[in-house]
Amino acid sequence: MSNALLKLDDVHTYLGDSHIIQGVSFDVPAGKVVALLGRNGAGKTTTLRSIMRMVQPRRGRITFEGRDLAGMPTFGIARAGIAFVQETRAIFPSLSVEENIAIASRKGHAANGWTMERIYEDFPNLAQRRNNGGTQLSGGEQQMLAMARALVANPRIMLLDEPSEGLAPLIVRQIADIIMKLKQAGMTMLLVEQNFAMATAVADHVIVLGKGRVRWSGTSEELRKADEIRHTWLGV
Repeated sequence: MSNALLKLDDVHTYLGDSHIIQGVSFDVPAGKVVALLGRNGAGKTTTLRSIMRMVQPRRGRITFEGRDLAGMPTFGIARAGIAFVQETRAIFPSLSVEENIAIASRKGHAANGWTMERIYEDFPNLAQRRNNGGTQLSGGEQQMLAMARALVANPRIMLLDEPSEGLAPLIVRQIADIIMKLKQAGMTMLLVEQNFAMATAVADHVIVLGKGRVRWSGTSEELRKADEIRHTWLGV
């Protein structure tokens, strides 16, 4: 893939003595959605955490807009324009919805940057619950809040870790619709997701991880036809 906004080149990451990421290489082009799929333990979340330097790769190179991220702290990577929506969502329970969003707000460079007003237009559920505390939200609302909080930092790319985890099918469809709207607005995204149907519906490109290595790479349509890859590495 060309026009890479984010690029991983032969990345190796260990957790203790366990070699979790074993030479992973791929690109995320600007304006595209790339889905990272694999069974539990394949190394998907560790890949995202390696990008954010929440765990330190021992070898390989990760670049963002051509800039090597080696040696940068996690907060510096976030300030550089990479937003990470973690599976835990990390909502501040003592703050209201509006306070959760406001605390992450940063001015964008583009004229159509993400403001509180734009968030409430695109996330009407949050507008209705703006004065509610984080613990008063449903799982789906918490996921929407985590995404909204990432957006108001006006990132160049969003890393999404299992956004549909634990959500009812109707809410999963709502989350997928939000991702599609973001994609249409030009947001670049790297999506880790167990829901095969959702991931392949929104992704321009799919990377399949297995036991810490890239086992397959291609379009969603190509993956739907790759029966052996799906059965072996995804179990679908």
